[in-house]
Amino acid sequence: MKVYVADDYVNFRKLLVDMLQHDGHEVAAAHDGSALLAMIVDAAPDVVVADLRLSGMSAVDLLIEMREARLLVPVVVMTSDAPEDVALTVAGFGGVRVLQKPFKLEALQRALGELAKV
Repeated sequence: MKVYVADDYVNFRKLLVDMLQHDGHEVAAAHDGSALLAMIVDAAPDVVVADLRLSGMSAVDLLIEMREARLLVPVVVMTSDAPEDVALTVAGFGGVRVLQKPFKLEALQRALGELAKV
């Protein structure tokens, strides 16, 4: 599965990339929301994994931009905020899963598996 990852924190982003590559995924990473959107527009992945509070563009803003551009790519939104609040915010987008940080690799794998079926 082709996965794009975005998180402001370099070490966490690298950890996600390493875990996903080890799990057999083709992975590319971005340091902020604007760079991630440019990557998606250039070559859409199978799924996006993005932190809610990205610099330049939040994950919610990213979802809005993707919808306007008709980029129908499933998204995993990672957050340290209350997951229920975030889930309510993104509920209307469809094809979105919310993961509470910190999370285990198994939770990310489960979310990716669910989104692969969408």
